Amino acid sequence: MKSIFIIPALGSGTNCTDSRFSNHGSHGFTRIKKRIHPCPSVPSVVNRWSYKLYHYAVLLGLAIAAPAADLKPPPSFGLYLIAEPVDSVRRILHQGTGDWSRVTLKLPPVVSGEDIRAYSFTNHLVTVTPETFQRLRRLPSIPGTPFVAAANGERIYLGAFTTSSSSIPLSVPCITVPSLDTTLPANTVRISLGYPGPYLKTNIDRRSDERIRKALAALGKLK
Repeated sequence: MKSIFIIPALGSGTNCTDSRFSNHGSHGFTRIKKRIHPCPSVPSVVNRWSYKLYHYAVLLGLAIAAPAADLKPPPSFGLYLIAEPVDSVRRILHQGTGDWSRVTLKLPPVVSGEDIRAYSFTNHLVTVTPETFQRLRRLPSIPGTPFVAAANGERIYLGAFTTSSSSIPLSVPCITVPSLDTTLPANTVRISLGYPGPYLKTNIDRRSDERIRKALAALGKLK
C-alpha cells in the first residue's frame, strides 16, 4: 500500500519546504515532490501571542479604570438600631455628648429610604408607610431606644425612640411614638430636638446635616 509522508522543514524567514516521500514497501522511500510555501517564523508567532495578551490587558485595564460614578453605591438613608447593650450609650442619650462612632449597628435599618414616603426638612416630619409606622410603635422604651441616623453609609447622629409616658429627659434627637401632637398627619412622626423639649448641647443641629438632605433629595423623598 502506498503512503505519503510530509516532513516539514523549520523556517526562520518567509518560506519553508515540505519534502514528500512515497512508501513502496520493500523498495524503500522515493522522493516525489518538493513544495515551497510561506512559513511563519518563531518571532512572528510570538508577536501574535503578544498582541493577544496586550489586547486582553487593555480590556482588563478599562474595566478596572471604570469611572468612579459607575461603582458608586446608590444613595441611601436609614435609621439603625444598635446591636449591643443600651448601657453603652445611655450616658450619651442623657448628656448629648460622647463617642458613639464605634457602636455596632443592626442590619437591616429599622427605617430605610424605601419606608419613607416624604420627609419635610424644615420641621423634620417623616411620613412613612403604614407598615413602618406600626413597626415604630413597638420600638420605644421608657429609658429610650437608641438609633443611629446614617446617610450614604455615613453615621450622622445618635437618636432615640421614646414614648410620651416617659419622664426621662433625653438630649439627642428623639422620635416619640405615640405622639401627643394630634396635628400630625397619618403615619407621620417628628424627629424632635430632644425630649420632652428641645435640647441642644452644641450649636449644631445634626438633623439638618447637609449629607442627610442630599441623600433624601437623591431618593426623591424631600417635601
